[in-house]
Amino acid sequence: MEAGGSHRSWTARTTSRVVAVLSLADDPADDDDLRRRKRVGVSAGYLTIVAPLALPLQAGGSALSWLSAIGLSLFSVANLTWLARTRNFERFVVLLISLGVVFVPVLFIVCQRLAERFSGPPARVGAARPAEGLAGGGGS
Repeated sequence: MEAGGSHRSWTARTTSRVVAVLSLADDPADDDDLRRRKRVGVSAGYLTIVAPLALPLQAGGSALSWLSAIGLSLFSVANLTWLARTRNFERFVVLLISLGVVFVPVLFIVCQRLAERFSGPPARVGAARPAEGLAGGGGS
C-alpha cells in the first residue's frame, strides 16, 4: 500500500506544480472558462520558448536561424516573466501574437535561403527563357 500512496503523492505534487506553472495569469475573480483560457495562453507562451530552438536544426545552423530562435525564446521568457509580475494577460497575448507576426516572415526568409542553397536561386516571374531552335536557322 505504501507504493500506491507514494505514487499518489508524487502525482499530486507533479500536478500541483504543473498547475502552478500554468496559472501565472489566474485571478481569483476569474470564472473556470476564463481561467482555462488563460492557462492555454500561458502554455502557448511556454511552447514559444522551446519550439523555435528546432529552427537551427532545420535550417542547417545558419546564423540567422540561431539569432531568430534564441531571440524568440528570450522574448518569450521575458514576456512570461512580465506576466508573472503584472498578471496583465491582455498585454501578454498581444505581445505573443505580435511576435508571431515578426517571426513567421523571418522563418520564411530562412527557409527560402536554405532552399536556394540546395537548389539555386528561385526563378523570377516573367524572366526571359533561352530561345530554343532559333540559333543557326530560321527558315524564311
